[in-house]
Amino acid sequence: MKCSKGKVFLKNIEPGKQFNLSGTVGILLRCNRNADVLILEIPKTSHFKSNENYYKGRHTWSAHTEVVAL
Repeated sequence: MKCSKGKVFLKNIEPGKQFNLSGTVGILLRCNRNADVLILEIPKTSHFKSNENYYKGRHTWSAHTEVVAL
């Protein structure tokens, strides 16, 4: 499996590093089969703002999610 140009898989960045996914900024906490992430910032759209408590905080994402490493 190959990433899009300029992106990396979550499994390929080190824990503690920040990433961006379409305006969603987070930190990779750990990565095994899945990735535990902490979302710090979300896009400033009405959808995300009205559901801010859901989107911010700790989540589990696929280790193969393509992100931009910061």
